[in-house]
Amino acid sequence: MPFPSRSRRWGLRALALIVSSLMLVPAPPVIAAGRTRTVQVGQVSIAYRIVGHGRPLLLLQGSGAAMDVWDPLMVAELAEDRRVIVFDYRGVGGSSDEPDTPMTIDLLAKDTAGLMRKLDLSRADVLGWSLGGFVAQRLAQLYPARVRRLVLVSTDAGGGRAVLATPEIRELDARVTLGQATIEEILSLLFPSDRLEAGRAWLERYFSQPDCCESVPYETGVRQLESIDAWYSGPGAWDGLEQMAQPTLVLRGSQDINVPPKNGRAIAERIPDAKLITFNDAGHGLPMQEPILIAAVIGAFLDS
Repeated sequence: MPFPSRSRRWGLRALALIVSSLMLVPAPPVIAAGRTRTVQVGQVSIAYRIVGHGRPLLLLQGSGAAMDVWDPLMVAELAEDRRVIVFDYRGVGGSSDEPDTPMTIDLLAKDTAGLMRKLDLSRADVLGWSLGGFVAQRLAQLYPARVRRLVLVSTDAGGGRAVLATPEIRELDARVTLGQATIEEILSLLFPSDRLEAGRAWLERYFSQPDCCESVPYETGVRQLESIDAWYSGPGAWDGLEQMAQPTLVLRGSQDINVPPKNGRAIAERIPDAKLITFNDAGHGLPMQEPILIAAVIGAFLDS
């Protein structure tokens, strides 16, 4: 288990205690996913699940992924003392779509805010990973009263400031989003070459979930890629980062080939008082590579 290096003066002693305690106790059992429900949000039906009780935490996943991509171990740990909400973006899994409506990051943020309204969540903690981090940033900017605390994982702020992956990696990411990549290619995108066993362990947990697995239609993947292209060709979230008042935690893996780790530092330095933690020997799939440790670090931040 790699120890997260400190990129700012935040919680080093607390993190050391977290890691030490995790080494002394077995991993918690994987709990069954909450029952899938649907709710009408504008013109689309959104599928969602809720696990646990307490203060709400909304999880926003990456492109080409449905809500069951979240590691059951991480969800189980987070749900021990909070209400974890996962959902499918429009056109994904059990959610419907409007194919004639251009998909944008702002539209996905609007859907998220609409889901929160329908679930009577006046305010929630929000965790966004990869593309979900794009959506989380815009949600915090467009609907600031909705976001209590923000966690951004393996993501960037878009626009011309973002540091892009190599053309080869971006092409692989597109194939993963479109469902055209092999399992080994998916693992190579998410995990460092010397941590593939952690990736295979995540896959075993992923496929063992009840009613797994939801699909992402090719057409939805294309629309998500169009939203990502617009994220980089447009302003992204960069211009609004300095005005964000939500306490923010930025997590990055030092070996992330899909969203280069320089992006995490740029976001953390731009958002006032944001905290940055770098996990050594971790890749883009940080929440799946170290699910128990990540959940503990996130929980400590949300409870601080």
